[in-house]
Amino acid sequence: MLREQGKYAEAKLLYQEVLAAQKRVLGDDHPTTLNAAGMLAHLLLKQGKCAEAEGPLRKTFAAKKRVLGNAHSSTQSTALNLALALRMQGKHAEAETLVQQTYQVHKDV
Repeated sequence: MLREQGKYAEAKLLYQEVLAAQKRVLGDDHPTTLNAAGMLAHLLLKQGKCAEAEGPLRKTFAAKKRVLGNAHSSTQSTALNLALALRMQGKHAEAETLVQQTYQVHKDV
C-alpha cells in the first residue's frame, strides 16, 4: 500500500525490515525471501533508481534460477524487471538478449 501511495521511503524501510526477517527465519534461498528481495528491487525501479536496482535484480534472478528454475514465472518476472533496469540505463543489447531469452522460455513452456 505504501508503494502504491508513492510513499517510497516508508515502503523501502518496511521491505528492508521484512527481507531481513525472512533471511533470518527462512534463509537466503527460500522462495519467500527471494520474492521479498525482488519486491525491494522493484520498488527501486518504480523510483527510477535503475542503477541501484540492477545489482539486487541480478542477484535475485540468479538465485531464483538456481532455486526455482529458469522456467518459473517468478524467475521470468525478475528477468523482465532486470531487462527494464538495463534498458533504462542504456544497456540495450544486454536488455534485448534477456528479453529474447525470456520470450523463448515462455514459448517453450
